[in-house]
Amino acid sequence: MRTHLIQAFLGIAFWILVGPGLTRAQWRIPEYASYVELSDGAVFCGDQYGSYHEGRTGKVCAGGQYGSYHESSTGEVACGGEYGSYHEGCTGKVCGL
Repeated sequence: MRTHLIQAFLGIAFWILVGPGLTRAQWRIPEYASYVELSDGAVFCGDQYGSYHEGRTGKVCAGGQYGSYHESSTGEVACGGEYGSYHEGCTGKVCGL
């Protein structure tokens, strides 16, 4: 019983400390110089892409070669790979370092 409590505590501590950082991470398509928008509205930018893309649902991605951030009309934010800071959107979502 004590082992289960310790494992549960460590799991919760991991998600409290690491989880928020994982949710801010933006996945980029390796060696791709454009973007992809899926039928569900999700967008992904390539690591060689030098701009951002805002999808029809307000989701946004920024390429690995993009040097700024973009905040969509729905408050989604994405920072480019060349952006040296962070941005907090109007809804509290954060991208960046």
